[in-house]
Amino acid sequence: MILHEFVFLFDLFSWDNHYALEKGNFDETKDEGEIWFGESSMRRVVKWLEQNVEDKNDCSIVDIGCGNGLMSMELHETGFRNLSAIDYSEAAIVLSRKIAEEHQINGIDYQVRYH
Repeated sequence: MILHEFVFLFDLFSWDNHYALEKGNFDETKDEGEIWFGESSMRRVVKWLEQNVEDKNDCSIVDIGCGNGLMSMELHETGFRNLSAIDYSEAAIVLSRKIAEEHQINGIDYQVRYH
């Protein structure tokens, strides 16, 4: 195994462990976790998209490294419908789906992708 493959697997293992813990927290307390880049940043991005995208139904958005999926869910709540949420951590996708289900949000395409 070459070094970058080892680093990738170690990083994936770390994120899987992190999101498994986050899922446990969500199951127990409904704590959705944090927005890693900050809620104000997320709101600025959503606001910009709302102001600059004419047809929300015709706009495809891919949330790469979606983590807990809160960005995709916020976009869905504001009317965007062609959404894909992708993470290389399967545990992150499991958590994202659980949170979306709790909020009764349907229609986001969740995917686990490694490369």
